Amino acid sequence: MAGGSRRRARAQRVRRSFAVLALGCATGRVGRALAGPEASLQALRQRFVEAKSIKRLPTPGILAPWTDIEHVFTIVPHQLRRDIEQLEYLVSKKVLSPDRQRFVQDHALPEFRRVLLHVLVAAGGMDAFVVTPPQPQFSIFFALQGRAFHLHPGHRVAGTAVAADLASVQKEFERKEHRVCVVDDFFTPDALKVLQDYLLESTIWSQVKFGHVGTYLDTGFASALVSQIDEELRRQLPLLGGKELHNVSWHEIVTEVT
Repeated sequence: MAGGSRRRARAQRVRRSFAVLALGCATGRVGRALAGPEASLQALRQRFVEAKSIKRLPTPGILAPWTDIEHVFTIVPHQLRRDIEQLEYLVSKKVLSPDRQRFVQDHALPEFRRVLLHVLVAAGGMDAFVVTPPQPQFSIFFALQGRAFHLHPGHRVAGTAVAADLASVQKEFERKEHRVCVVDDFFTPDALKVLQDYLLESTIWSQVKFGHVGTYLDTGFASALVSQIDEELRRQLPLLGGKELHNVSWHEIVTEVT
């Protein structure tokens, strides 16, 4: 009998990102937060830091004081996988303080991986939502949920952040009946690098949907660079005249290909 080998096609997870800039009346929670002479994206970021920062590291096996024991947490495997990858990335880049570096290596990553195994069993191996109250055996996982464990500075860049010819973009926008424009090479290389670093390093991905995760201005995306981009768009795009920044969100979509 002739023997043969059968190659199994393995699914590879591919992440794609997109951003949404919402302009209009200041009617939403973020729009109202940005309205007023003293309001700014930096102020919004500061409020997020004050509300979500972790002053001391959680203790394994003991629910942290800031963990809401009455809250029912929603966990989905694709979010857990990207959280694990982000923690691994932070460790590899050595951007954390020494105590947090050791904490992630020795405690956070092993526990996140255990939680993933439990969630996959509970979800029957599917990428399905699992709901649970906080459990002491996973105290570190629950303590870090929705928290600003690490934030990239998200600083402004020298020169300009937007590389696109926005005057041409506006002309094309006004000429097209469907009012849709595709713009390549929108950011300068420096701005794109800071934006990528900000999104890779910052633990701000708390908005979970089916197949993707996201972040908004009031959940950690507000930064000096986003403010600079907003300023440049207003200055170079007359069609934005009279409109207020309502919200900005960034989404990461997880798809599987074989």
